Amino acid sequence: MGLLILLTLGFLVFWTFLVLLTLHALLRPLRRSYAWCVSRSQPADPSELTPPREFAENSITEPTKPHAKCPTWRITGDNPTGPIAIFCHGWSESKQSVLQRLDALTPSCAAVIAWDLPGHGEASPGPARMGVNEHRALGALIESLPPEHPVILVGFSLGCGVCIRAAIEQPDRIVGVIIEAPYRLPWTPARNVMALRGFPHRLNLRPALFLAGLFLDRNPLWRGFDRAPLAAKLTCPLLVLHAHDDEMCPIADGRSIASASPDGRMVEFDGAAHLTLWFEQDTRDKACEAVEEFIRGLS
Repeated sequence: MGLLILLTLGFLVFWTFLVLLTLHALLRPLRRSYAWCVSRSQPADPSELTPPREFAENSITEPTKPHAKCPTWRITGDNPTGPIAIFCHGWSESKQSVLQRLDALTPSCAAVIAWDLPGHGEASPGPARMGVNEHRALGALIESLPPEHPVILVGFSLGCGVCIRAAIEQPDRIVGVIIEAPYRLPWTPARNVMALRGFPHRLNLRPALFLAGLFLDRNPLWRGFDRAPLAAKLTCPLLVLHAHDDEMCPIADGRSIASASPDGRMVEFDGAAHLTLWFEQDTRDKACEAVEEFIRGLS
């Protein structure tokens, strides 16, 4: 009996440690910023592209945290009369992710704005928000833009839900939403990332997400998070880009979100995974064509 109690206590200690470790991993992702790009010999800002792009650096303040800053880039586009696109990156990424996608956005846009979401890149110290409330900071960024330019929101993975929520809350400013590799529920990509890395998730992920939801928005059960019902509330056109071989965010989620939107369109890509869509020439060309066609159709 004493041995059983000891083993039980040992398991509870290990389980608690595993849950807290998982919680930390969810809320404190690797910050990929300028140094991360340089260490991998990748372009780290628009001036390092070929050809280089003009851009200006700034920052926005989180509405509920006046001392928390999220750095931004405003990259000059090729169409002065076009819309302004705002790019929202994925979990554990940064505004540098926009560099892969500029060829699709700059031809039709007056400017492309990329920003570091809270808890990512060079944003002020603090936890990531996992798609819970980043749309509030995005809303402040939208309100700071001149009203004569329509706004398009562009999101990847985590950034997809952020864009959808912001578009719902500011329908008068947003004329279109483009999302790449979206997911419906928070545990889907978290579970898949942990499984791909060989990290245990069956006993620890749901409790960690319970604590994360409680900490982030007093919503431990993540009610109202599902991106498909939210997409049904959009009043602007939606374009969904999704790779067939996405190992993190299943293509079924993208299809559900696109079909839920009143004006949704889905473009699917063979031969690409979650992070490779813009690195394979065939899928890159197809994605550029789809994005440019979508933006032209908004005018």
